[in-house]
Amino acid sequence: RGFECASGGQRTVFVATGIGMERARETARLALDRFSEAELVIGTGVAGALAPGMAPGDIVVADRIVTASAEGASGESHVIVSEQARTHLEGRLRSAGLDFSRGALLTSHRVLASTEAKRLAYEQSGAIAVDMESAAIASETKRRRMPFVVVRTVMDAVEDEVFGADLADEHGRVSALAATGYLARNPSAIAQLPRMMRSLGRATRSIADAIEALGFTTKL
Repeated sequence: RGFECASGGQRTVFVATGIGMERARETARLALDRFSEAELVIGTGVAGALAPGMAPGDIVVADRIVTASAEGASGESHVIVSEQARTHLEGRLRSAGLDFSRGALLTSHRVLASTEAKRLAYEQSGAIAVDMESAAIASETKRRRMPFVVVRTVMDAVEDEVFGADLADEHGRVSALAATGYLARNPSAIAQLPRMMRSLGRATRSIADAIEALGFTTKL
C-alpha cells in the first residue's frame, strides 16, 4: 500500500511496509524492484525509546542499525546507514529548527513492551531506540547499493509499558474481538489508552514535521 506525489520536480513514493521484519523485507523487495532507480530510500515511522530521557515525539536519526538476535535483544549484526545522506538529512532538520537524537537503532523480532525489556535491550545493544522493520529494509537497499537513512519518532518512552502490543496483525490492524478479550482480561489497560493515544499523536505529528523539513509532502 502506498501513494506517489511530486513537488518541485521531485517524485516521492510513500510505501507502508506493515509491522515486522518479514513483512517489511517482502514489501521493500517488491517496492525497490518496481522503483529500481530510486536515488534515496528513507525508513520512517514510530519507534520505542531505549535511551533514558527520550520522550514521545522525539526525533531519532539512525547512524547504524543493529539487528537483534532471534532469542533476545543483543546485537547480531550491524548496518551502517549512508553517511552522506544522513548528514544532508540532519542539515534539513536543523534548518527547520527540529531537534533530534542520533544513534544506533535496534530492529527487534518482537515488541519490547516492558520497561525491563527496553532497559535490557539498551544495555546489550547500545541502541537508543527500537523498531521492527528498519534492518529488513536496510538489507534490501544494501543488496541494491541504494543509499538508505532512517528517521523515526518516539512513541513510547523507556518507562512506558506498551499494553496489548501482541494484538496487532502484520498490517497493524487490531480486531475488535481480540481487543475486547484483551481488555476483559486486563481491565487496568483501559486507563492507559488515553496516554497511548496522546503519545501516538505526538509521534505522528513529529514525523510529519520531519518529512516536511526534508522537502517532501504527503499531499497528492
